[in-house]
Amino acid sequence: AYSPTLFKEIGDNFKAFDLALLPIGTYGNRKYGVNNHTTPEEAVAVGIDVNANRLLGIHWGTVEMSDEPPWEPSIRFKAAMQKAGISPEQSWIMKIGETRILPSTWNNPFRK
Repeated sequence: AYSPTLFKEIGDNFKAFDLALLPIGTYGNRKYGVNNHTTPEEAVAVGIDVNANRLLGIHWGTVEMSDEPPWEPSIRFKAAMQKAGISPEQSWIMKIGETRILPSTWNNPFRK
């Protein structure tokens, strides 16, 4: 679950991360995981708080565990990223079953 202090503390202690894998599903009625699942908007806040260079929305659309429509998490995640000013190059949602090879080095625009 989102904690405005915990994730900022992680970001302060570790300075930056190349990639944050952020759970964006199973927030519907919160009958499962009220204390360990985030909404898509909270997931974006986590990524920002930990100073992640890239945000990847995960944990959605494969198992129906709550009341949100299956494709809603990805739509809301993309909207939250856009609202936060995070570019499509810094964020993505993979198609179900998609794989990607990650670069061994990334330039982090959040590092000062």
